[in-house]
Amino acid sequence: MDHSPSVSTIDIGSLDCDLIRVYTSLDMMRDRKDAVVQFVRDSYEIICVAAGRNALRAFLLVSWSLFAITLILILGTIRC
Repeated sequence: MDHSPSVSTIDIGSLDCDLIRVYTSLDMMRDRKDAVVQFVRDSYEIICVAAGRNALRAFLLVSWSLFAITLILILGTIRC
């Protein structure tokens, strides 16, 4: 049985080869620190590419990333 995390990908318009990974696996969310670090790394790669193509899209991705990280940390604090 494969125990790798489940990964869903969403194509963002003209970013044909650059995908956001949405981590849906419970294994990834158990250790929220690792999940946040991986999310930031993935988002940073996408933002670097998007910044070269569309500044508004890069700004929105940064805003969304910060919101998602904050949400993960808040939900993790509530659970504890």
